[in-house]
Amino acid sequence: MMTSAEVMAWLDRLLHDTQAVRDVPSQVSQALQASGCRFTHDASGNERLTSTGIGVWGDYLEWRFADRHAFSIWQQISSTQDKTRQICAAGGPQKCDAQMNGLVVIANEQTAGRGRLGRDWQSPVGLGVTLSLVRCLDARTHAGAVDRLTFAVSVALSQVMEKLGLPATIKWPNDVMIKGRKIAGILVERTQTGHGDAAIIGMGINVHHTAEQLPPRATSLAIHGIQCDRLAVIALVLDAVDRAMTCDETTLLDQWRSRCAMLDEQVTFRHSGREISGRVIDLDPCEGLIIRKADGHLMHLPSATTSVVLPD
Repeated sequence: MMTSAEVMAWLDRLLHDTQAVRDVPSQVSQALQASGCRFTHDASGNERLTSTGIGVWGDYLEWRFADRHAFSIWQQISSTQDKTRQICAAGGPQKCDAQMNGLVVIANEQTAGRGRLGRDWQSPVGLGVTLSLVRCLDARTHAGAVDRLTFAVSVALSQVMEKLGLPATIKWPNDVMIKGRKIAGILVERTQTGHGDAAIIGMGINVHHTAEQLPPRATSLAIHGIQCDRLAVIALVLDAVDRAMTCDETTLLDQWRSRCAMLDEQVTFRHSGREISGRVIDLDPCEGLIIRKADGHLMHLPSATTSVVLPD
């Protein structure tokens, strides 16, 4: 009898092997197919995983990340951010500590999600990665937490795109871009747990979308010829975000600067109800973007209250 861990080890191999795999045990194929996974077979009987079913996501992610994360996976919800907030308020899964640190909420379909400043972010069934991650806010990260976490996660998601073969840029504050089009977005919000303040980091990544399924300024992995299972994308994201959370700030800032699409550019922003223009100088992890206005004065623009004014 094959154990669950052995089945997950095979799934891990199938997720990362782009070629057909020989000698996959029948117990593995049967168990994975029962959870919604799909396979193709060649003339020699080799098998290739074409897609995973959400029924296996929890087992696989627990197998990969049990020491760092607890998971709550949903077929359909309105918003991973709202569901995460509800779980934190209710005490969370047993595998989470009282602070909910490391809780990950994932939706196969999100019907009423949102981006920054109340913008809609919907994720139709089977197309994208939509998840929210809880991080505790200690005394060091409490001030400027939204800006600090947003910039760190933007670097992490850029690294994921690059690992998949797509050079990425960061459009401050919360978008990851491929060739000038948005492929991923980030939303960081505050919440309360049983032991104090925490941040809920929402991430949305366009994976299998066609151009017709996206807004005009958006793109997806599939549009650029990248065929990657959503479960594999989730695993890459969690690994990259975990590394970013423990990376030193100087290194992260260098990573951000090397990818920032607007560094040293003249840009117009909307901040606290008015438009402000200036040359982008740098980023302060806690206080936001630093710009130099026409009169020479420097100004900090926090991500929570600022957006970029796009050209017509």
